[in-house]
Amino acid sequence: MRRILLWVLLLIGLGGSVSAGRGGRHAIPAISVFTRDTTGAGDTYLGVLAAALFARNASMPLAMQQASAAAAITVSRPGTRDAFPTAASIRREKRKRA
Repeated sequence: MRRILLWVLLLIGLGGSVSAGRGGRHAIPAISVFTRDTTGAGDTYLGVLAAALFARNASMPLAMQQASAAAAITVSRPGTRDAFPTAASIRREKRKRA
């Protein structure tokens, strides 16, 4: 199956993220955490967003929320690879914020 998505996505750091496309416009606030290291935050966000959209067929707002939770975890930890969250830690972060 071929799937084409046409979206514009802006990552605004502390300002959260905004998307616009065929499915409408969505603004997701950043999750406030104590920041230790921002290295890898964008990579984490985009990786989780892509996984949510393509592997789990999530809606754009849900994918953005998951990506925001993952990026919040990443910036709260030092380093890069060791700071990347697991699926379980993303779910825990989302439950804390619900």
